[in-house]
Amino acid sequence: LSLPMLSAFTENFSNSAGAPSVSSTISGIVSDVFHRNQNSGQNGANNSLAATNLLAMLQEKTRGNLSGDEERVLSQAIYDLRMRFVEVTQGK
Repeated sequence: LSLPMLSAFTENFSNSAGAPSVSSTISGIVSDVFHRNQNSGQNGANNSLAATNLLAMLQEKTRGNLSGDEERVLSQAIYDLRMRFVEVTQGK
């Protein structure tokens, strides 16, 4: 999912207590990285790598405890951040 698609997909996700959902938390992390990466050079690569590592750790620790939608959002976010890392490190 691209950033706009990820945001649209997760905007209606919250739990019954009104706390942020897993999907909206992931969306927030990805949005923050994409925002920080604009014109940030090597720091953009560091931001993407750090967020990718964080989300990959969350994916491992929550394996089997996420809904199908949450797992898809998390997997797509990790993929998008990895692609962003490649773009930033290759100067695109």
